Amino acid sequence: MDIRLPWWGIALPALAFAALLLLISGSADAHAAEGGGALSQFVGAVRHALLDQLP
Repeated sequence: MDIRLPWWGIALPALAFAALLLLISGSADAHAAEGGGALSQFVGAVRHALLDQLP
């Protein structure tokens, strides 16, 4: 039995995840607490890595 996943079956969830991650990390105006915690530092590092990959 050969079941193949179409290209959009992986591309769309990955794109949605990246968009939500950028929305969460891109809220520069919302400062609930100063001095980032571990989660905000991680999200910032992932955002920085993703933005460096864009042309």
